Amino acid sequence: MAVETVEIYWLPFSELLSFDIRILIPFLNRLEQNTFHSFKAFSKQREFLLGRVLLKSIISAKLRVCPKQIQFKKNKFGKLLLDEELHPVNNISFNLSHSNSILACAVMNGNDIGVDVEEIQFRYLNLMSKVFTQEETEYVLSFNNDARAHAFFEIWTKKEAYVKAIGHGLSIPLKSFSVPFGSQRYVGNDWGYYTINVYNNSLLTVAFRIQNNVSYKYQVKRLNLTDFLTVMEEPTSK
Repeated sequence: MAVETVEIYWLPFSELLSFDIRILIPFLNRLEQNTFHSFKAFSKQREFLLGRVLLKSIISAKLRVCPKQIQFKKNKFGKLLLDEELHPVNNISFNLSHSNSILACAVMNGNDIGVDVEEIQFRYLNLMSKVFTQEETEYVLSFNNDARAHAFFEIWTKKEAYVKAIGHGLSIPLKSFSVPFGSQRYVGNDWGYYTINVYNNSLLTVAFRIQNNVSYKYQVKRLNLTDFLTVMEEPTSK
């Protein structure tokens, strides 16, 4: 049986407090730079710039080109994809997510993939009736206190990751489908899910489409400032 690796990268923004992110702007193309400068809030600029640079670093290593050569496009729902006209020979699927404190990226070969990272908070529990099925709601309510908030975000991140993997944006109501719950790893007939606790009381989930006769392993890497400094040392195209 073939084995595929689901690669998960996550970066606490606190790792870069002493780093001037503007140094990374040259890794953006002109359109991306315009988008970067259109954001007025530093937090939005940071999310956009670091997300693009992280993706370009990971994908360029796989395609054996320089990070600046990686070009993206979006589908009609806004999902970020590789531009197949410029990168016709590739089998790479990827997705980005961020919270107030974390940037996350998931990458694998071929399959649709989505990732969501959220800080666990109590204030969203009142949304359950609008976004969860009855079974999902009952699962969350079977817990008390902190465990209840954790259960809520277990389901929430799975739903968000699934919708992002499908690539149809908010056109799919979260209450219109159910996700498996109660396990860190799940591989069903069509979809797999992997959920982990990460930095600062946060939960990260990856959802990916299953292939027949394939097993999956998970590679998780926490990034730091050194990883971004390495990006700046562009390799020679091969």
